[in-house]
Amino acid sequence: MSTPKRYQSVIVKKEEGIGWVTLNRPQKLNTLTVEMIDEIQSVLNEFEADKDVRCIVLTGAGDRAFSAGVDVTALTRLTHATAVEVYSKGQALCLRLERISKPVIASINGYALGEDWK
Repeated sequence: MSTPKRYQSVIVKKEEGIGWVTLNRPQKLNTLTVEMIDEIQSVLNEFEADKDVRCIVLTGAGDRAFSAGVDVTALTRLTHATAVEVYSKGQALCLRLERISKPVIASINGYALGEDWK
């Protein structure tokens, strides 16, 4: 990663062979939005392609929660079709984390809540 991309809802950094992805919505207990899921997927693509990154750490900003799951306030505005899309994106992210070629560590701080996307 020569010039790091700027993201809206995650903080990305690379140091000493570790790629860090920090969920950055502490005021909302780092709840996941569609945009955040897309950003995490993008970062995972970057880190997987980067030979200098040997391990990926996923953590949450703030001290109250790693993540309180999906942002349910956004779910109230979904149609059936968009709800299926959100579910599919969440499931794809979970599968991606399971299958990525580099070790992924979750550094849990505070609450870690959510839905099983499988």
